[in-house]
Amino acid sequence: MRGRKQPDPGLAIHVDDYRALKRAAKLFRQKGANPAAGAAAIAKPPGTAGRPAGPGDAGAAGAMDVTIAPQQKRFRIALSFPGEHRPFVEQVATRLAESVGFDKVLYDKFHEAEFARPNLDTHLQRLYHDETDLIAVFLCAEYEQKKWCGLEWRAIRDLINGPQAATVMLLRFDKSEIPGMFPTDGYVWIGDRTPDDIANLILERLRINAEGAVAHGKSTA
Repeated sequence: MRGRKQPDPGLAIHVDDYRALKRAAKLFRQKGANPAAGAAAIAKPPGTAGRPAGPGDAGAAGAMDVTIAPQQKRFRIALSFPGEHRPFVEQVATRLAESVGFDKVLYDKFHEAEFARPNLDTHLQRLYHDETDLIAVFLCAEYEQKKWCGLEWRAIRDLINGPQAATVMLLRFDKSEIPGMFPTDGYVWIGDRTPDDIANLILERLRINAEGAVAHGKSTA
């Protein structure tokens, strides 16, 4: 269009790995552009520019684009919850899996064959602690009472107490006291929100974390 500045074709770079993303973000800064916005554009699959988003696109209506940074860990999202709230959390898990992939969501029903093993406790703790970009913790009275939640909470608490605290997202079904939580800890109040509402908030947080990693020149690992 007349009078509009045409995009620089030299910026049309497809990012396949994190090192390329860092180089691309540096190039955007040299061009005076927003590096986080540039990273989001670069991460789009080839051939998608200039066409409307389709049902399979992360940016399609009703789906949050979470491809702003390359994945470095096995799971994008892990869910920690007591069985009493499984019907609600399962709907959240399904909604998340439709956006990022079923194999990228740490939810027990998606990995039954893998989890039928001895020493599952230490295996799960490693997955939560070392192999997940974002852990969504569904807190309530039952959470504090459950053995498996307690095992997961130990790994999660270690993250909270270290430099990876931002990889933990707290959500509450009620205001029960949870050991290790303090009044200054922020959380999402579930209340009358739907599973879709909660899934969208989790995806938004994943995107925020990814944008922060790109802006600071770090991976999501």
